[in-house]
Amino acid sequence: MESYKNTIDFSLWEDDEVLLKVSDGGGFGGDVTIIDDEKFKKCLLMDGIKHPYERIKFVTAIEGATSGNKYLIKVWLKLPSYAKVEKADALIGNMGLFDIKHENKKCFEISKEWTECEFDFTLKDRLNYTISVEQSEESAKFTDEILIGKMEVCLIEGTVSKEKEIKDLSFKESTKNTLHLIGDSIVTKYGYDTITRGWGMFIGENFDDEKLIVNNVAVGGWSTKTYLKTIAGQKRWNYVKDNLKEGDFVIISLGINDMSNSKETVRVTVDEYKQNLQRMFDELNEDGVTIIFATPTITLNDGKIENFRRCMADAMIEVYENNKDKENLYLIDLNKLMFERLKELEEKIGYDKILETYYSVGVDGLPDTTHQREAGSRYIISLILELLDKTDCKINNYIK
Repeated sequence: MESYKNTIDFSLWEDDEVLLKVSDGGGFGGDVTIIDDEKFKKCLLMDGIKHPYERIKFVTAIEGATSGNKYLIKVWLKLPSYAKVEKADALIGNMGLFDIKHENKKCFEISKEWTECEFDFTLKDRLNYTISVEQSEESAKFTDEILIGKMEVCLIEGTVSKEKEIKDLSFKESTKNTLHLIGDSIVTKYGYDTITRGWGMFIGENFDDEKLIVNNVAVGGWSTKTYLKTIAGQKRWNYVKDNLKEGDFVIISLGINDMSNSKETVRVTVDEYKQNLQRMFDELNEDGVTIIFATPTITLNDGKIENFRRCMADAMIEVYENNKDKENLYLIDLNKLMFERLKELEEKIGYDKILETYYSVGVDGLPDTTHQREAGSRYIISLILELLDKTDCKINNYIK
């Protein structure tokens, strides 16, 4: 067995690293920040919790995660001195995309003293490689604040995958130009034990990495409203704004969740979508920064290739038309080209083959008609590059 241990020590983190090293779950609308602590020097404060099921996930807790491996997890937790309760129940565990019954989780009673919570689990097939912290829904000992001091992940049985996830996901200041990706689950990163892949994971391969790096801050389930009007979204949005420099590029590819998500913090009307896109452009509109609108991708529907989200694409085009006199704004109609090309492919290879080749699979084993597997994401990238090539956008100068 290959020895392996990964430690998450917040004393080594910069404040803004929290944004990309943890992610929220369960509709969490609170805040996550690093604060000083006597025992650990720095710890993570999760506050503003409104419901027990709201959680945070450590996206790099298990590096090189492999299905079938057995891991030992140690997490140090406590309640702040000002917490409204003396004790609370916390659930720690492997947070896969589909373990809604809290499989691979263990409950601990925590107080205002540091509690070492330890458990082991075997990583199941298709589970994410994150570790989550939340509270027990059955417990009356509910608190709206939890402190997390440190985390250790030890491999106790199995082998480390040769294909490892990058441990440090934070964006570092660089003299190179940067392509920032603002998007949703079609663009974001995924763990190596899932079939689903976002195109943002691969697009950097097409650029000269000596001159251009990619900062992928896309988040599954997010919309224009999430980025601009929620605490977690504003953090990530402001982080991009604060790190923009002359020569940078921003691709904004949102609209799926704006139209389809049922959550109040996510879904918007078409008019609100246009207002949010205009605000995004206004806030990013700096000298030397290029903004690229990319219309939403195509979802297959009940055996048909339909373009039922075209209204969002048209709304994005309208915002572009209202600002097209600006030299730093471009639009690529990915929605239109993807629809046309998939219809052509359907005539050649059939609907089922398109689904099998390009789209992902759900936990129930049925096709996922929205998200792509790697081949599908790379296909989307080919369409993006084709559309960019038809423009005079300076990003073409960085393509290999």
